[in-house]
Amino acid sequence: MVSGNKGGVGKSIVSVGLTQTLINECGKDTVAVIDGDGRTPDVYRICLRKMPARALDFRRLRPDSPQNMTEDEYFDVIHNMLRASDHVVINTPDGADDQLMGWFDSTLQCTESMSGAEPIMFKFLFVLNTIEDGLEYLPALADRFQMLYPVRNLHFGEVDRFKTFNHNAAGAFRHVIDFPALGGFEFDRIKALKVLPQAYVDLRRSRQQPQPIAPTVLSRQRVQNWLCAAHEAFYHPIYDDLSNLKQGIVDE
Repeated sequence: MVSGNKGGVGKSIVSVGLTQTLINECGKDTVAVIDGDGRTPDVYRICLRKMPARALDFRRLRPDSPQNMTEDEYFDVIHNMLRASDHVVINTPDGADDQLMGWFDSTLQCTESMSGAEPIMFKFLFVLNTIEDGLEYLPALADRFQMLYPVRNLHFGEVDRFKTFNHNAAGAFRHVIDFPALGGFEFDRIKALKVLPQAYVDLRRSRQQPQPIAPTVLSRQRVQNWLCAAHEAFYHPIYDDLSNLKQGIVDE
């Protein structure tokens, strides 16, 4: 599951990068996507017709929603996706808040209630920008999720710019993901073309079938370099089966 401390921290691009990494590492037929951001379901649009993909509005899980989604309806979606695929990437709405904390708990209960031969390994990626708003949720998330991975989105600057997180919380984790920056132009093109990053890299122009929308060689190379860096960044959350917490986080 991918969430973040604020809106606009880059959950969608992290979700897309993670999805492509899982496809490359484990095979396309093993990956599914649930995009819970009903207002801007960019991840769903990119993945549609390429793998099992659903677009939901997780805000409807809130009790005050006029079109409230029941937990049973939500559980059915999660159960069906988990039965059909080995890996499910879940993108959440903007920002963690108190109401969404209840949804996180529902998701955890849903995965724990699944019966099957193989246990479900639930992992949580919490995407950060350089501001401290939203970091107060890290201790509560650490209480719920042993597999909690903070993600420093380097689109917002180098590692040392995440000063509050680095000082107060980074030492509580075995691994912190440093997610590589990708130029806004490239990701905008990926969203506009509705293709996965690897397909973007593989687009070609030809004399026989000219494609004016095909990206330039330099643009494709930048996305390929970004994909290689993303693969490296996601190594531990994909392959580690141990808790990512050292001794928890003290809420000061």
